[in-house]
Amino acid sequence: MRVAQLLCLIFFCLPRALVSAADLEACTDIQTDCKIWASEGECKKNSAYMWVNCPKSCETCEYAAKRRAITSGEYSCENIGDDSIKAGGIVARMEAMLNMKEYSPRLLSEDPPVMMLETFIDRDFAAEVLRVGGHDFQRSLAGFDDGHVPSRTSSTSWCNVPTCEDSAVMERFKERITSLLDCPMLNTEHLQVLRYEVGQFYKSHHDQNSPVDSPPGPRVWTFFTYLSEVDEGGELVFPYLNLTVTPKTGSAIVWPSVRNENIFEDELRTEHEAMPVRAGVKYAANFWTHLRDFQTPHAAHCGTTAVRTATERRKAVEAARVKNGGAPDGLMNAAISGVRPDDPRLRQPYRNVDKRGKEEL
Repeated sequence: MRVAQLLCLIFFCLPRALVSAADLEACTDIQTDCKIWASEGECKKNSAYMWVNCPKSCETCEYAAKRRAITSGEYSCENIGDDSIKAGGIVARMEAMLNMKEYSPRLLSEDPPVMMLETFIDRDFAAEVLRVGGHDFQRSLAGFDDGHVPSRTSSTSWCNVPTCEDSAVMERFKERITSLLDCPMLNTEHLQVLRYEVGQFYKSHHDQNSPVDSPPGPRVWTFFTYLSEVDEGGELVFPYLNLTVTPKTGSAIVWPSVRNENIFEDELRTEHEAMPVRAGVKYAANFWTHLRDFQTPHAAHCGTTAVRTATERRKAVEAARVKNGGAPDGLMNAAISGVRPDDPRLRQPYRNVDKRGKEEL
């Protein structure tokens, strides 16, 4: 996919064109100091402000025009799309990936499914992803308030600036991932490159932190690619699955954050932990996908309650189905109420698959 096409996908291809030639010709800086700020590197360091207010100096005229069109009301936060995956889709997608022999797929856990792709990218490709994506490492965030929590001590470089997002290597990288997951590019968050130095870690956590009734819905997949080996430590551990993965350059780990039987319910057993690095430096790339379009409502600043909720939409569909003679959907209550951390399923024996493909209970 070319840069122009990717920009269309990422920056909100709406029913009608939002950016005219006149919009681009009228591109001007709003602040008089934009040129100075740009020369000091602020286009990169403070892109959220600079791309919109200093588009001429930052050379982001198209981005600024599209953002203005969205915030002026031409995009409605009510316009959320359809769910990209249905019940049963998690296992179906994993089964499809098992047939992609060029990536050397290996099932590490069957229930819930966790997969390793041992040869997802080669070392040269991994080095390029790190070079382009590792442009601005800052303290990794988690939780609320300022996001600085003692449970996470790594550094993150977000691929949310044109020099990263529009680079040929990142286009190829993201397209390869979305093709594997059969996921629209619009459903993805910005890719992040992670760095763990000696002693750094991320305590046990779960990736699904997006309300099922928000415009993009829950996070469905985590696609985690190693960009380096680690001299010692830095393993990825799934405590409920008794599963430990050692970093290997170019390999990728894929797992769901929602349940195969009900995509509106968190798969709590894929909680995981990044163990401390004891020697060397660990680099990796993290990519999350959502149930619905993430990029458009994110850019339009749609809050998590900005639209008629997905639960209300599901209720309406369910009511119509039952009215037409269908049996009630037993998963609806779980979709509405969610699952508590003391879910008894977490105490059930896990099913793990070792390196030889032999199941263990």
